[in-house]
Amino acid sequence: MQTRTKLALASTIVPIAFAVRALVRYADVASNHAAAEAAFERRLAESRARQAEAGAEGTGRDTTGCIDWAMANCHPGGGDCNACMDALRGCLATATVDEAACATIPHYRATLPPDEEAASTKWQKDQSAKYNLSHWSCSAMFKFVQLHCHPLK
Repeated sequence: MQTRTKLALASTIVPIAFAVRALVRYADVASNHAAAEAAFERRLAESRARQAEAGAEGTGRDTTGCIDWAMANCHPGGGDCNACMDALRGCLATATVDEAACATIPHYRATLPPDEEAASTKWQKDQSAKYNLSHWSCSAMFKFVQLHCHPLK
């Protein structure tokens, strides 16, 4: 009985200890601007490195090839699409434009007429659903495909 009590107590204390540890770490990072800035710079460098790696994959691929490659090789952890977005952006940067595919992809601009904006948003959301990307921000990555197909002038 005493062993059971110790095990039950340990199984209760360990999760609480992890939660307290997480809160303390969060408070330390939140209160330390320099640490937060360094973390941001690290994430930015990681993003740029992922895009550079993906750029090598874009050579010899077209628009559709980059979308397929990026969606097959990124794994959004916890719903975060940053790795997918970096893979897609990097690949598209060196890929050729697939005119046939791009003819079916709506334009994206910050200021579109309401009907074109609705078509653009619908296409982005349809792409997210097609690749099972459920986080609310995932559809935004497909703006890079739209801009690849229809660059700003």
